[in-house]
Amino acid sequence: MGPPRFKRKSSRQAVRFTKAARFPITDDRRLRLPKIGDVEVRWSRTLPSDPSSVTVIRDAAGRFFASFVVEAEDEPLPELDWDETDTGIDLGLSS
Repeated sequence: MGPPRFKRKSSRQAVRFTKAARFPITDDRRLRLPKIGDVEVRWSRTLPSDPSSVTVIRDAAGRFFASFVVEAEDEPLPELDWDETDTGIDLGLSS
């Protein structure tokens, strides 16, 4: 196993793994990538469903980020009661 080979088009480098590459998330919340092995991840939130692909990005500072593509349900925003909300006026108007 070794580090991934990144495309060198800019200082930002990325590699993408699709579902066909079989990248599971293990029971101890690690990301298992092909040819790399188990990668420890600091999760910012839980995933709403199984990811269809993951992109590992390395920025110019040498930091790594994982971006997941997941399918999520659309949730409408709550209705606003217009009688109780504040209204602003633009003072730049001449009339």
